[in-house]
Amino acid sequence: MRFISLVMPIIMTIIFAAGPVLAADLSVRMAGEELTLDRPPVIMDGTTLVPVRPLAEALGATVGWEQEIQRVTITNGKDFVTLQIGQAQAQVNGQEVTLRKPALVMAGRTMVPLRFVGEALACQVHYDEAEQTIYVEPGREMGAPGESANLTPICGEPAVSLVQAEEWLAKRAPQYVHLVALYWSIAPKYGVRPDVALAQACKETGFFRFTGVVQPEQNNFCGLGATGPDNPGACFPDPATGVEAHIQHLYAYATDGPLPEGTDLVDPRFRHVRRGSACYVEHLGAGENPTGVGWAYPGIDYGQSIVSRYLHAMLGK
Repeated sequence: MRFISLVMPIIMTIIFAAGPVLAADLSVRMAGEELTLDRPPVIMDGTTLVPVRPLAEALGATVGWEQEIQRVTITNGKDFVTLQIGQAQAQVNGQEVTLRKPALVMAGRTMVPLRFVGEALACQVHYDEAEQTIYVEPGREMGAPGESANLTPICGEPAVSLVQAEEWLAKRAPQYVHLVALYWSIAPKYGVRPDVALAQACKETGFFRFTGVVQPEQNNFCGLGATGPDNPGACFPDPATGVEAHIQHLYAYATDGPLPEGTDLVDPRFRHVRRGSACYVEHLGAGENPTGVGWAYPGIDYGQSIVSRYLHAMLGK
């Protein structure tokens, strides 16, 4: 009995901590005005959930509900978001996203993660702790004014020279130094920075050690299509094709234009990308991207790590 009396408070504490906590004092403001909610927000392990309909409609979106499968849909004519009650997997424009906390039903209201829905509908969301207010700013898909100055563009001129990159890679993967020339010769055709692409390749392959499911003979330097042991991803006939497929995939994320004249599509995943959704390296992870989509899922710190651990190292920072 003494054991039960000691353990039960711990169990109850865990259960209570894991459940939603009413946040009646928390307000949500949009375009300078407080958003009227038909039920107060709740906080669940650091994630704020709000009733879906007033949030979506304030953003000019419509809400649908499929009772049989307990799924809510949100669309604004451009973006299409689906969440299923109790499921950690949601979708934004057909791409799967892992939620920190799933949607739930409380007192007859469907409660959805505020940040996820806001950012999926091209808004900026930030929390002011002092004011106990969450601000939702529509129409600022790629960040607030001035924010882009602190981000790393995928397209443009490289910050690293070919020689610098070769010397850097020679110390880490000497047998793959020949790839540097391929990146520097192919990337400019697409306007993509070769140093960014090489940094990502080093991250994806572990400096070309290929310790994951992708193997060296695949010539797949960015994990294209790889989802696990049963699907190790795309294979390319030679390194040059593999590099070009990588560049094309970055081009798809960074732009919404057609392939440059004189180039052929070799990226098998090109048409699956939400075009123009990640102009900056720091937005390649879905968890980092204001739109909620990205190259990597959940992608927390994915793009930032490419910059801080690889690109900056290449620059000698």
